[in-house]
Amino acid sequence: MAFDAERTDEPLCSGCGAPQSSWSAPSGAVSKAGDIHCCQDCAEGRACACDPARREVA
Repeated sequence: MAFDAERTDEPLCSGCGAPQSSWSAPSGAVSKAGDIHCCQDCAEGRACACDPARREVA
C-alpha cells in the first residue's frame, strides 16, 4: 500500500509515517507515551500490521 508522505493535512502514524487515510483502524492506536499510531503493532514498535512492507520510521 503506497502513500504520499508529502501530504501534511492529516495525522501521520508516529511509527511508520502512514497518513490517517491509509490506516486499517481510522481511530488508530495510542502508545504508552501518548503518540498516535495507525495500528497497535506500530504503537508497540513492531512492523506495521496495516502493511507489512512498512516499518518503523525512527
